[in-house]
Amino acid sequence: MSNDWYWEGNVVKAVSAYLQKEGWTIKRTADTETREAGVDIQAQKSGEVLLVEVKGYPSKVYQRGEQKGQPKPTNPPTQARHWYSEALFSAILRQAEHPAATVVIALPKFSTFTNLVRRTRHALTKLGIVVYIVEESGAVKAMGLTDEK
Repeated sequence: MSNDWYWEGNVVKAVSAYLQKEGWTIKRTADTETREAGVDIQAQKSGEVLLVEVKGYPSKVYQRGEQKGQPKPTNPPTQARHWYSEALFSAILRQAEHPAATVVIALPKFSTFTNLVRRTRHALTKLGIVVYIVEESGAVKAMGLTDEK
C-alpha cells in the first residue's frame, strides 16, 4: 500500500466517491491491496451498469515484498505505458463480456497517461470506452475523446 495520491487504491476511492456524487450505486470494488483480479469498480444507476478498470501510476521504488523501498529498474513512464496497454486490453475484454455495460478506464493525471489517451482516442471512441482522469486533488473528469486535437 502507498500513501501516494496516484496509488491505484487511492484512485479507486476517488472514482468511487465521484460516481456516488453523480448518483451511481457502487456495487463492488476490488481489493487493490491484495491485487484482486477482475473489475475494479462496478456501479449501477437506473439499470445502467458501469465497469471501471483503474490503474495507478508506478512509483520509483518497490512498495512491497523483499525489495520494498529499493529503486525499480524500469522508469515510471515506461512502466505506465505497459499499465495503460493492460488497462485498454482489460477494458476491451470487459466490453466483450458485458456488451450492455459502459466500460471506463480511470487513470491518475500524468502526462504519460493523458498523451496515450490522446494518441488512442480514435480507437477508444470507436470502442465506446470512456476515460476518467483523476487529479491530485481527487477531482475526477471525463477526458474528452472526440473533440480534442
